[in-house]
Amino acid sequence: MSRLSNYRSRLFTVIAKYEREKFVYGKTDCAMFAASCIEAITGIDPAADFRGKYTTVIGGMRKLKTHTGFSDRQEWIASMGNSVQPAFAQVGDIAIINNPDGDEDGYSLGVVGGSFVLAMGLNGLVRLPSSCMIAAYRIG
Repeated sequence: MSRLSNYRSRLFTVIAKYEREKFVYGKTDCAMFAASCIEAITGIDPAADFRGKYTTVIGGMRKLKTHTGFSDRQEWIASMGNSVQPAFAQVGDIAIINNPDGDEDGYSLGVVGGSFVLAMGLNGLVRLPSSCMIAAYRIG
């Protein structure tokens, strides 16, 4: 996968779309937000086979395993990009963020927006400090 020349404008369009979307598994959860950002950056939707086909976190993990072979969201994201130190993450990099209130694994996916990370909250995107990143991946 490589980055499209107009990936920033495409990424900002995705961010605007998700900004006020309520969290719904399979549609606007953290994995679907990350996948939509990856599609904006590369033109390829890595979740096309299972987008909208689950309604719980367990259902999502089953679909992830069935369609990608990965049983972990971080492994799935890592398969599409190169690991970068969180301190060097740039706009559009996919962030693995510490989220003790998230799913049972304690982390969520987000996208780096500059000096902050955007991630799905219950009522739309939330801005989090970059210090919440435990890993980051450069896609494309």
